[in-house]
Amino acid sequence: MSLMDKPKTDFYKEYVSIKDFLFYVAFTQKETVSDVASWLLYNAFSKDITSYEIDRHYRVFKGRIKSGADKNIERFFEQITFDGYHAYYAYVCFIRDKEDGIDSSHWKDSFINEDYYKLVYSNFYLNEAELYELDYIKGLNLNFDQASDYIYHTYSCDGIDSTVKPEGGF
Repeated sequence: MSLMDKPKTDFYKEYVSIKDFLFYVAFTQKETVSDVASWLLYNAFSKDITSYEIDRHYRVFKGRIKSGADKNIERFFEQITFDGYHAYYAYVCFIRDKEDGIDSSHWKDSFINEDYYKLVYSNFYLNEAELYELDYIKGLNLNFDQASDYIYHTYSCDGIDSTVKPEGGF
């Protein structure tokens, strides 16, 4: 057993990634990803909950709060609600390929235009205990421990599907 096994295990028992959270809600509620993001913005989710960032040592830091709202959550959800997660993901891939010097022209047809979106940091987490305290989340009756048990597939219509990860994950 490695020294870091316990901190890693403890972290993933208490926190869920923003993408797994969003996809899990969309999948279980049979909604589009952008509709879930919009519903969460409508319910002032970014004011009700704090995002957490993690460093490579599994130390946890609160996300940036400005004007009473968590900016990680708000910016990420706003990008998704323009044209859906699928279009935003295509933009992220386009930028990544462009920065890596890879021909990125095949991504151009997948989103509106380069100036439309902003690249948003989306590698942050939510505390599961804090999620369960929100009445509008509690009403969904979900177990967020299961959110990372799936491989999610998004479609151009912003629908979502999933398959269970193989034993041991990847």
